[in-house]
Amino acid sequence: VVDVHHKAAAAATAWRQVYDFGVAGRMVVVVLDRMKEGMELELCLNKITDYKTTPQVFIRGRFVGGCTDTLPLIQQGRLEAMLSEPFSQ
Repeated sequence: VVDVHHKAAAAATAWRQVYDFGVAGRMVVVVLDRMKEGMELELCLNKITDYKTTPQVFIRGRFVGGCTDTLPLIQQGRLEAMLSEPFSQ
């Protein structure tokens, strides 16, 4: 799981549910505000995903969406299955 976000997004109550789900040990967190090239990376991701907000979540190399897309996966029991799928490029 790769989570790309700004510092403010990390503190969101809803996003805490994703961390509480237990993916924290299986994820990479990219905080755009703390990177010299963060703005450039964000612009590239916006073009690739056509998604203009953060967080942007990628699982097994596939863009899943943001927090509002990821939380239903947890609630429906689908996130664990996605984490078990083989990596695809």
